[in-house]
Amino acid sequence: MMRRIVAPIALAAMALASFSAAQALPGQRLPVWLAWAKANPVLQNLKHTTDEMSAGTIYNKHVKAGGMAFYFAAEPGYGDNGGPATIFGENLALDGPPAGYDLRLHRAAAAKMAGVVYGPAIAADLLAAKVAGDFAIYQSTQRQQILKGKRYMYQVNGPGLTVSALSGLAEALKNAKICATTECGD
Repeated sequence: MMRRIVAPIALAAMALASFSAAQALPGQRLPVWLAWAKANPVLQNLKHTTDEMSAGTIYNKHVKAGGMAFYFAAEPGYGDNGGPATIFGENLALDGPPAGYDLRLHRAAAAKMAGVVYGPAIAADLLAAKVAGDFAIYQSTQRQQILKGKRYMYQVNGPGLTVSALSGLAEALKNAKICATTECGD
């Protein structure tokens, strides 16, 4: 009896371990990230479009999973001195939330959305993340909250969540302070 229970649990654990080892979250170079996205069942059929402002490529998908509907988008950047293409941050935004919906007040919903794409470890990291800053947004009723997790930095603003490498925390805090008193654009 014990062998029949343990074998399926061991197989499931091995499958989860292989999937999480293949994760390429923000901070990864583009080829690694693309391989992860292709292997991620939630991001199958990822589309790419051109960003009208930066003329760069945006990888995006409308996701319906885990009882939620949201948009996923990631745009590679090129770092200092035109270095290799790297995904610095990924954006998730709820599809069709009520007017005024604010993920700062619904962190569990933000974590659920992150968990759909990245898995339970990142969802838990977001839930446990500490507030690093909470800022007004120039000429807006919305606010932006920056959270510092053990693995990633998270920014929540209205119905949107950005997952970024922790290495960008100081820059994000600096920019949020500026954008509290100055128009920063999209």
